[in-house]
Amino acid sequence: MKLRSIFALIATDALDDARDFYVRYLGFIVAFETEWYVQLHGYRDEGDTPLEIAFMRPKNDSIPPSLQQAFDGRGVFITVELDDVDPLYERLRADGFEFVIDLRDEPWGQRHFMVRDPSGGLLDVVRPIAPTEDYQSAYVDDVATD
Repeated sequence: MKLRSIFALIATDALDDARDFYVRYLGFIVAFETEWYVQLHGYRDEGDTPLEIAFMRPKNDSIPPSLQQAFDGRGVFITVELDDVDPLYERLRADGFEFVIDLRDEPWGQRHFMVRDPSGGLLDVVRPIAPTEDYQSAYVDDVATD
């Protein structure tokens, strides 16, 4: 068995807004789109296996009836790692997005913020930084930081 892909599929009534958010702010491209589903791809480098996220309208025949509800934003968040989080934070702030966590440095080795995306989900935007001495031993391998 060869693992080819793994991605979140988020049920939302804000399909178009969610698509536009990830395309506009994170540079994803639309890989597949219908009126009820959109799959987005992002790339680390040209030719790499894509990073993926998808959105689907909640009332869809491909979903069992008991699961045909929109994601309510609780219990799950998506993390995306960037080489610099500050410019995106400023851009989203200027555009009026709701931050759950403002931009800050964490002792475990992250500079990050958390924003609510148009689907109602939480997006944790991170950049690795050097952890404090208390957290250095928690890492299995050397951590690539600035």
